[in-house]
Amino acid sequence: LLPLIDSDKEKAAKKMTLALDIYDEIFATERQSIFCTKLGLVPREEGDTALINDFLNLMADENTDFTQTFRGLCDLPGTEEPSPAASVRVDFTNTQAFKNWESAWQARLRREPRSLKEIQTNMRAVNPAFIPRNHLIEQMIAAALNEDFAPFERLNEVLSRPYDDQPEFADLQAPPKRDEIVHRTFCGT
Repeated sequence: LLPLIDSDKEKAAKKMTLALDIYDEIFATERQSIFCTKLGLVPREEGDTALINDFLNLMADENTDFTQTFRGLCDLPGTEEPSPAASVRVDFTNTQAFKNWESAWQARLRREPRSLKEIQTNMRAVNPAFIPRNHLIEQMIAAALNEDFAPFERLNEVLSRPYDDQPEFADLQAPPKRDEIVHRTFCGT
């Protein structure tokens, strides 16, 4: 990339070094902003990064589905007891670890200047209910090769409103079953 930055290699290296020196800070700030938004927070407290990292580590340890887990959190602000709408709690086998994290998160949410209803609305606007999952794309392609475009039309319909609850398409929210996991994808799928 250096020749694209400056024809003088030394000058190009200096410019690139300056850019790389600030990259970590820019990346960390953007990452925190994105994940705070997904968690219903306005980034401003020192503990926000730890709260984010703790949750992402908990998700990794539990192997939870990224999309479903964040969407499930949208039902939790202000709730104390498990409810059918707050099914994300049951996705964690280490219930105590999740309860500890959730308690810290709920406490942080209570320090937000917005109502819990507004927080939920904002979370639903950034945490999609539906995404174009690889196994669905593969199924759609296989059907299309047999001139069956119904799966394409169905997936296209649901993805036209990915942030809306669409119970009639609940099967399109699920992560792949073990035998549906796509191990190799190609650009554009």
